[in-house]
Amino acid sequence: MGVLSTWSDLRFACRSLVKQRSFSLLSTGILAIGIAGMATVFSLFNGLYLRPFPVPNSDRLMDLNETAPKWGLDYTAIAFPDFHAWREHNKSFESMYAWTLWGANLSIDGKAERVNVLVATHDYFDVLGIQPVLGRRFTQEEDRPNGPSVVLLSYGLWKRMSGRNPAVLGQTLRLDDNSCTIIGVLPPEAGFPADIDALRPLAADPQQGKDSWYLSAIGRMREGVTVEQARDDLLRIHRSLAEGHPANEITSPTVCTLRQRYLGEYWQGLTILLGAVGLVLLIACCNVASIMLARGSHRGREIATRLALGATGWRIIRHILTESILLSAIGGVIGILLADVAITLITTQYRELMNIPRWMTFDMDIRCALFCLSIIGAATVLSGLIPGLHAARTKDFHGVLQSSGIRNAASGGGRRMLSAIVVGQVALALILLICAGLVLRALQKVQEIDPGFRPSGIVTYQISLPSGAYPDEARRTFFEQHLSRIRTLPGIAGAGLISVLPMSGQHDGQSFDAEGAPAKQPGEEDPIVLFHTT
Repeated sequence: MGVLSTWSDLRFACRSLVKQRSFSLLSTGILAIGIAGMATVFSLFNGLYLRPFPVPNSDRLMDLNETAPKWGLDYTAIAFPDFHAWREHNKSFESMYAWTLWGANLSIDGKAERVNVLVATHDYFDVLGIQPVLGRRFTQEEDRPNGPSVVLLSYGLWKRMSGRNPAVLGQTLRLDDNSCTIIGVLPPEAGFPADIDALRPLAADPQQGKDSWYLSAIGRMREGVTVEQARDDLLRIHRSLAEGHPANEITSPTVCTLRQRYLGEYWQGLTILLGAVGLVLLIACCNVASIMLARGSHRGREIATRLALGATGWRIIRHILTESILLSAIGGVIGILLADVAITLITTQYRELMNIPRWMTFDMDIRCALFCLSIIGAATVLSGLIPGLHAARTKDFHGVLQSSGIRNAASGGGRRMLSAIVVGQVALALILLICAGLVLRALQKVQEIDPGFRPSGIVTYQISLPSGAYPDEARRTFFEQHLSRIRTLPGIAGAGLISVLPMSGQHDGQSFDAEGAPAKQPGEEDPIVLFHTT
């Protein structure tokens, strides 16, 4: 009986919704928009904060850096001697690797292209738990000064350059002015935490570069060790180096999760956006509930007739909830399709503009599917329960049958419930409007900030010259001639060169000793100046 009864409710609901197409289209459209917004933002949230990184046991991977509040720097990057000491003497990490990114001109078989090269220590493979899909990893001996010049290709570059031909092993290519032997190919997931085209050994000397802070690092923490314990462990090692390097009294190590380091700045904005689209979905459900209430009032005779024929209040509620399920399901399917289009647009059209790495994906997974099912269920209850309860509360069905549809539509109970829903919608809409106004005001204030230069009409680009082919004098000559040619182009009012773009978050720094300044105390470090060359 239960299955037959459910099937009967479903057939009746389908006939009812098909009969009233305008109501059905309006309701499904409203729900589709609300569900699409919620599903889109949750897909972004899921990709950023819930989905594991594409490496084994990524929850134990920590970002390592140095900080220097005295110099006004949250992150200074890491000097290789500091990293070497951390790696050799720590008790909190299974392994750690240091890395930096640089752009290079790749040349092979008469072809050339600009590529991103990850320069890392040999521990890279142990920390991330990956192995080459072809060839081998570089060894500790190759990760030393004056060691063999070797390179591993990314999976994408291997496919692009040779069509995944295994014969690339042993071939030689040039990265700027360095000839490198190809020894392997990285797996597709190796582009983490940054997109790369090739991997080379860092080959740094731990006895050199105490004042060269240019590296990032990632460590795999041992099981059972907390972030605070790991930080204290590195700080102990860092301070032990201060006798030979006073700057270590100014700088100190930082340890945090990779998600906090790379995605922490998006957390507040994304959670606010998730709350905003949640309110939009709630307003959409209130809209559908009010439409169903109004429709239910005009269906008073139909409901009264069913009650007079012996239908129970629960049967009326179940019938209206069945209609709500159908509307929510159809709206949910349309909303999920719209969300998929929006996510595809973000990841294809805006990936490069928003600097989204290739390993970060926002496609629908089981977590997104369960979330979409839950919001469809919530939409069903929110939009159908109140109209169902109101319809089932009809007591004087004899009076309803004797009255006109218009007078029944104006019944006191229906008006009060409809008014309450409208008041709720207005309140939610006001909250959204106030929040939107605050965001627009904040955006206006940001736009009113004077950056110290006129940003309109400015175009920037970068040029990197191989240091071997362009020593200092040749480099200076190249840029002077290049600048002269640019200044003669039509429409160019002025042109200039700079080492680091303003507001890029990057900096150059160097210690200095002022003439006539008091003599430094033993162990005191020279002050640091941050500068741009132009």
